[in-house]
Amino acid sequence: MEQWLIVSAGRGEFFDGVLPVGVGLVESTITLSRFLTGRKVKGVIFVGTIGSYGSLQIGEEVISYSATQIEIGALEKKSYSPLQLEVENRKIEGELSPLIPILPRRVIKINSSNYITTDWELASLFRKGGVEGESMEFYAILETLHRFNLPGFGYFVVTNYTNSSAHSSYLENLPMARKKIGKFVEELKRVIEVVEGRERENLPANYSPD
Repeated sequence: MEQWLIVSAGRGEFFDGVLPVGVGLVESTITLSRFLTGRKVKGVIFVGTIGSYGSLQIGEEVISYSATQIEIGALEKKSYSPLQLEVENRKIEGELSPLIPILPRRVIKINSSNYITTDWELASLFRKGGVEGESMEFYAILETLHRFNLPGFGYFVVTNYTNSSAHSSYLENLPMARKKIGKFVEELKRVIEVVEGRERENLPANYSPD
């Protein structure tokens, strides 16, 4: 039977029952592709931390299924790319209903890069463009899922603002974020187990015993 995969970047963000895919665009693409090849996978849920471009608060929990991959050089009009640098996972919309009770209500668009933004003025340009948070891996996760024709989304906890204190703030708030992510993962596994049990018994998703 097809199963959901729960993945994270790893390194400082390990969780029970969660597969680490690596940090950044390249590691996460390669590792997730390996995980998906030859497995019966229903979809992928990425969990991790996120930096705020200004509109998200420290400790806030959000979800996302759309991402861009815009470098600061492009914001400064010092570079360009011939690639399509935005991806949205529309396939996930039909899969979210069983998870709605445990999901944060705020849905955002995320930007990904192998570099962390530390310039507050440039960060504001992302926000003005409708992008609210920064994750090094998420664009790669969604693009990989697009190539495998699979649904997926991301759950994130805000650890820092994208300013000169980004790294120190991330380290300071990481324990808080890990605790929230760990709790979400446990709830997520419980819901997935119930849904998969219903599927094995060929019961409808909205079935409720008397």
